Amino acid sequence: MEDLSKDRLMRLQVEQLEKEKRDMNERLRVVAKRIDHIERAYRKDERPLLAHDYAEQQAADRTTFEALQKARVENSLAAHNDAVATKKRLSRMLSDFGAYKSTIIAKRQVEHKQKHAVAMEKMQEEKNERIEAYNAKKEAERREREEAEAAVRASEEERQREEAGEYTCFL
Repeated sequence: MEDLSKDRLMRLQVEQLEKEKRDMNERLRVVAKRIDHIERAYRKDERPLLAHDYAEQQAADRTTFEALQKARVENSLAAHNDAVATKKRLSRMLSDFGAYKSTIIAKRQVEHKQKHAVAMEKMQEEKNERIEAYNAKKEAERREREEAEAAVRASEEERQREEAGEYTCFL
C-alpha cells in the first residue's frame, strides 16, 4: 500500500464507483424486466375480467342515469304543478289587481295633469315677467337716449343762442 500514490488511489476509487454503478444499473434492468413480465401476466389474466367489469360499470352508470333522470322529471313535474297552482290562485286576484292598477294610473294621470298645469302657469308667468322686464329696460333705454338727445339739443340751442347773441352785440 505504501507504493500506491495519490493518483493511483483516486483511479482505484473511481473504478470502484463505476463498477458499483454498472452493477446497480444491471440489477435495475433485471428488476424492471421481471416487473414487466409480471405486469404482462397480470394483464393477460385480467383481460377477460375487464370486459365483465366494463359491462358491470355500464349497468351501474345506466341505473344511476335513469335514477337521476327520474328525479329530474319528478322535480320538473312538481315545479310545474306548483306553478299551475300559483297561477290559478293568482288568476282569481287578476281582476282586483287590474281595477286597482287602473285607479292608481288614473290618480297619477290627474296628479300629473295638475302638476303640468301648475308648471305651465308658472312658466308663463315667468315668461311674462321676463318680457315685461325686457320691455321696461328697452323703454328706460329709449327714455335715457331721448333725454340725452334733448340735453344735447338744448345745449346746442343754448350754444347757438349765445353765438347769435354774441354776433348781435357786435353788429
